[in-house]
Amino acid sequence: MINARTGKVDRAARAAATPPKPCSHCGKPMPRLLHHTDERWQDVRFCSVSCAGKVYGKRPRPGIFMRLDARLQKGGPEDCWFWQGASSTPSGPCYISGKLPGAATRTHAVHRVAYVQEHGPIPAGGVVRHTCGSMKCCNPAHLVLEGAEDAGDVLGLEEREQDGPLDGPGRAEAPLQLTPQAIQQILAAYRALPKTDRGYALPGAMPALAQQHGLSYLRLLRLLKKYGESRLNYVDKD
Repeated sequence: MINARTGKVDRAARAAATPPKPCSHCGKPMPRLLHHTDERWQDVRFCSVSCAGKVYGKRPRPGIFMRLDARLQKGGPEDCWFWQGASSTPSGPCYISGKLPGAATRTHAVHRVAYVQEHGPIPAGGVVRHTCGSMKCCNPAHLVLEGAEDAGDVLGLEEREQDGPLDGPGRAEAPLQLTPQAIQQILAAYRALPKTDRGYALPGAMPALAQQHGLSYLRLLRLLKKYGESRLNYVDKD
């Protein structure tokens, strides 16, 4: 149908002159739309995406292990396999959603998924730690499983599943381990520091304490906060 004035196809007249046809799923009459060319109108079978989905079914989502492998930068067997997907912090833990065998939730740290893929489900209370010090690493050779009772005995650079390495994502050296005795010494040294009237450590005292015990400044703050020392001078980095 050609419009006599414009010399182009009159799409409105074409749509009005075409009788509706039934949806292949629900049988609802489908009118021809203005943008339906002759070829496209012949291919139209469903009145909605919902009807098409009920006939063809939803496209299955790749499993959690397949999606993990698609976002890993794999190297040699002794190298770190870094996660290339989204992450909340530059060096902190990364997460992926999906059904994981033996897990009650649907959101998991990527290194736990890598461990399950290689070794099977993690027992209740189990903690997966890195031997390389990088929370983005998913190489099963760099992952070890500890029980909940063992994880509480030693405070390492990775506290449970929360803290990542504080000196960059590619630390090659082993994580720093703090025994309960060392933690008590650090707490005692902090309590002995000279304080201001408001209870904050004097400028320069906190960085010196961190250097004395081989910790980063941020690591020291986290440790003190964990053990109830809330009066911290978070701006004292000079």
